[in-house]
Amino acid sequence: MGEDEIFFDPNAGFNIHHGFEYYAPQRIKRILKKDFNCHLENIWQGYKANRKPGYHEIYNLVDDATGKIIGSKLPLDHFRRVFSQMGYPRDDEKSAVHGRYLRRSEGLERFREMVERAKKESQEGQQED
Repeated sequence: MGEDEIFFDPNAGFNIHHGFEYYAPQRIKRILKKDFNCHLENIWQGYKANRKPGYHEIYNLVDDATGKIIGSKLPLDHFRRVFSQMGYPRDDEKSAVHGRYLRRSEGLERFREMVERAKKESQEGQQED
């Protein structure tokens, strides 16, 4: 996994690529539950804390068997970096890409096929003339 990269896209502005996969919070929680028998507990940082610049939610990592905290004040990016290095797939069978968004992707694919057919028919019509 590489270093963080910042690049400028004229249409979207500045973008940061962190050099690791972006795992959704629910995916991180499923990996921890299934493979490590742990869960995350959100640490309350105070009223309106999320309005401060640079705010990140932080979590305690709790062992399900003993109920003890085995890691404290951990942001989700730490888990993303570790799971990327361990080779965990970003999505699983419960991820959104396999649910409601899949139907959207299938519709997009049908639309692309329709456009390609129209282009091909248009080109064939021009060649006959």
